[in-house]
Amino acid sequence: MAKQALKKMAKWTFFTVLALAGLAGLGAGYFYVQALRSVAGWNGAHRLPGLEAPVDVVRDAHGVPHIYAQNLKDALHALGYVHAQDRLWQMELFRRAGAGRLSELFGGTTLSLDRYMRTFGFAAAARDTYGRLNDEDRGLLDAYAQGVNTYITTGDKPLPPEFQLLFASPEPWRATDSIMLVKVLGLMLSGNARDEVTRADMMKKLSPAALSEFWPAYPVGAPVTLALAGADLRTLFPGFVPKGASNEWVLGGRRTASGKPILANDPHLGMLAPSLWYLAHLSTPQGNIVGATVPGLPSVLLGRNDRIAWGDTTTGADTQDLYIEKLNPDNPAQYLAPDGWKPFAIRHETIHVRFGKDEDYAVRSTRHGPVMPYAGKPASDDTVLAMAWAMMGTGDLTISAGMKLATARDWSEFNEALRNYRGPIQNMAYADVAGNIGLVSPGLIPVRGPGNEGHGLVPVRGDLSQNDWTGFIPFDALPRSYNPASGMIVNANNRVVPDSYPYVVTNDWPPAERAERIIQLLESKELQDTSSTRAMQMDNVSLFAVKTLPKLLETVPANALSGQALALLGGWNGSYDRDRPEPLIFTGWMRGFSRAITGNMLGEKAIADADIREPLIMSVLGQTASDWCDNSGQKKPAPCAPLLSSALAQALKELSAAYGADPAAWRWGEAHPVWNRHFPGTMVPLLRLWFDVERPSSGGAETIDRGGFSASGARPYANIHAAGYRAIYDLSDLDRSLYMITTGQSGNPASPHYDDMAGGWADGAMIMIPTGRAAAEAGATGIMKLTP
Repeated sequence: MAKQALKKMAKWTFFTVLALAGLAGLGAGYFYVQALRSVAGWNGAHRLPGLEAPVDVVRDAHGVPHIYAQNLKDALHALGYVHAQDRLWQMELFRRAGAGRLSELFGGTTLSLDRYMRTFGFAAAARDTYGRLNDEDRGLLDAYAQGVNTYITTGDKPLPPEFQLLFASPEPWRATDSIMLVKVLGLMLSGNARDEVTRADMMKKLSPAALSEFWPAYPVGAPVTLALAGADLRTLFPGFVPKGASNEWVLGGRRTASGKPILANDPHLGMLAPSLWYLAHLSTPQGNIVGATVPGLPSVLLGRNDRIAWGDTTTGADTQDLYIEKLNPDNPAQYLAPDGWKPFAIRHETIHVRFGKDEDYAVRSTRHGPVMPYAGKPASDDTVLAMAWAMMGTGDLTISAGMKLATARDWSEFNEALRNYRGPIQNMAYADVAGNIGLVSPGLIPVRGPGNEGHGLVPVRGDLSQNDWTGFIPFDALPRSYNPASGMIVNANNRVVPDSYPYVVTNDWPPAERAERIIQLLESKELQDTSSTRAMQMDNVSLFAVKTLPKLLETVPANALSGQALALLGGWNGSYDRDRPEPLIFTGWMRGFSRAITGNMLGEKAIADADIREPLIMSVLGQTASDWCDNSGQKKPAPCAPLLSSALAQALKELSAAYGADPAAWRWGEAHPVWNRHFPGTMVPLLRLWFDVERPSSGGAETIDRGGFSASGARPYANIHAAGYRAIYDLSDLDRSLYMITTGQSGNPASPHYDDMAGGWADGAMIMIPTGRAAAEAGATGIMKLTP
């Protein structure tokens, strides 16, 4: 009887599992069919109420929309429509992130991020900006929003897959949503406050000498752009907010084969699927605008018109400060100001949480700014941290500056368009068809008085007026260069001003190796063209590797495997080529060495988060003995050779387990695929296979072809921070300018244009976006006629 019962149970279990598998298969099949049906159609006639005249949209062979309109307002109206067609989920995700409303879709998993974003009050700031805009700018924003909403309300396709998976629908797009996205981008490119808390934490553990090695001063002789031309406070800042990097160089005519300027630009941000960027061409009787847009924003952020081209890199300006505000022990609703106790300004926010209870979140603000929420334990019971940030507050007209920039026709109009720009602070490169080149770093950069205790480096007491900002660098005194004698301007996030500059932009300039390499290549060839410029953008030689290899090759191998690895490195030129094993050996070694020296000085807990800090490693390797190499716990100078040998052996052991026993067969590209992550698809293993976009890639953290990685986690070498957009603008023939983004134009994984640019991006390919209609229609993938 027992055997029969077991057989019967097994039979029913089998059929139950089979039935469930069948249902799952049917569900997956239905979802896939719906996803295919949701791909936007790029042909046909569509009515867009609010247009002033008919608009034609031609999608070229790459899916890039060429929008032919009778005026800019109609062109932006149509841009809103095509953005919604191709990137509606991306727009919804970023809008909700900026407003602190992700928990309405994802429940409690995003609650801490929503609290963080609500703290800044972006939604209210956007409403303030909208009310201050002139009628023309408001009209452009409204037209764009109307285009988005027309697609949302009249589209005859199912919603994109993400909405279907979450059983959600998009809300109407508002002009203020576009303004809010500018704030989100600003936050993504502003990270000084995180550095302040990290530095303050390290000051408790490191001597001044060791701290200066970890955060060194900018090296003497390194490129200067304008000269050539108690608690874990880090929990204040969610990982959602990445830092940026970028490359740009602009050459005057005497340095190019054509005799006209060339401007190259490739901004670096976290890799996303779909790409943050979306290519577009707007054509009106007033001229053409071509380049990179961000879905949700009614402008071409980086690109060219018929007269000028422009690009940008992150300046890294210190625009944030943290203030330690002392609480009144008799009344915690007050904090100490220079003239006595003051009440917090309190704003209540209701955060709706899907599958959970709504949260009433009270945002307290001091005279400096909002009190930051703690994800961990507060520093103490009698203080809080408030943030001052130049992009907060009222009167921010950055959105207007962005729209005006695209129609500027010369250096004077270019500068005037940026006068009302608040942030994020960028090094805006410029070139025009008349042969002029320039650079300006616009925005609000705080000025700190000589009595400031922290100078932007660490949190300071909020009750001392000497720590307050005294104003901002005047617009006409901002870093700026025009037609320098050198005939070139280069920036790769390196220092932008010389020591003689009268203001402090930041004390935390990134390493200069990328800028050094760009200059090396520019000076190696008398006249550059778009072909040589394209090769430069894909250059993957690491000067960090080149500079450190001689010392590293002195290492005594601990075993035969180490000897084999050192032999490979001995014949390496520092190129981070995806088809070579040496980049993986070198990077694994430096990762292990970084973790070892960090653990020695900062403790075991710091090892998991340790990244590869090139300036620190170069400083340590330049010494016969270093405190960083002492693993006795006494923090005394010790020789580094034994630590280098053991770090190499350990790294090779780990790499052998992952990639096989023969180091010569390892490939950097296998460990370092570009990983364009989709949210939320990347969080679900099965969906990740469909939504994430990966390709083997070259490049390293400090190569021109940047390929940044976390050096931690399950995929420590995956390329997660690189050039999301590459462009080369040829001012001798702007229609021959070159462009590329990381994934594709569509945000729908069921579309053939979701990832059709990914392979070309990894290979260094680029496309042209000519403005002539005949060229756009050659091989067109769609033609739409939009009527009022």
